[in-house]
Amino acid sequence: MRSKRTRHLSPVFCAVAVLFLAVSPVAAQRATDHKQLKYPSLRDVAVPEVQRVTLSGLGGVRFRAYLCTPQVGAGAGPRPAVVCTPGYGGGTPHTSWWGLCYDRGFALLVVYPRGQGDSAELWTVPAGLSKLTMGLDDPAGHYYRAAYADCLRGIDFLCEHPGIDRERIGALGLSQGGGLTLATAALDGRVRAAVAHEPFLCNYPVAIETATTGP
Repeated sequence: MRSKRTRHLSPVFCAVAVLFLAVSPVAAQRATDHKQLKYPSLRDVAVPEVQRVTLSGLGGVRFRAYLCTPQVGAGAGPRPAVVCTPGYGGGTPHTSWWGLCYDRGFALLVVYPRGQGDSAELWTVPAGLSKLTMGLDDPAGHYYRAAYADCLRGIDFLCEHPGIDRERIGALGLSQGGGLTLATAALDGRVRAAVAHEPFLCNYPVAIETATTGP
């Protein structure tokens, strides 16, 4: 039985497959209708190989990411890869994304921007501030400027990895991760496709005009 997270991501997976994987006509036809896709049980597939990496972003701040590589066998060649980013809470475990490895053999780089998830062990937002209020009086020091750069650093990592096809890199995220996905794709032409699911934090001027409470 699939996890709730895997079921929730099934339409998103189809969108990524259609947009950016070089697949056969038959496979592409299957990918257009997620109801036709068969998603294996987590008990029926090999667990992806996982490597925890530490990267450096703006200002030398370090943050964590997890590279999840499907076990596709020798001779498969470089894999397409997707950068995944968490929602606003920042703590979505990297294992929640594993279902995206199985059907097409994606490699996943789950990036936790500075101060989020495992990256909170390395850096935190200064006391008295939040991700939304840090740098309001200094755009160059705004939290999300640095978070966007962390995501771009993740793209750098994938492009430098010998097991990744740098011509087939995508971005995917939900909520805050959807906003990070849109920013990453807009800023970096190496991202060949992006799927932003229920994107959050995408238009700050409109948010300020329409907000009824403080951040």
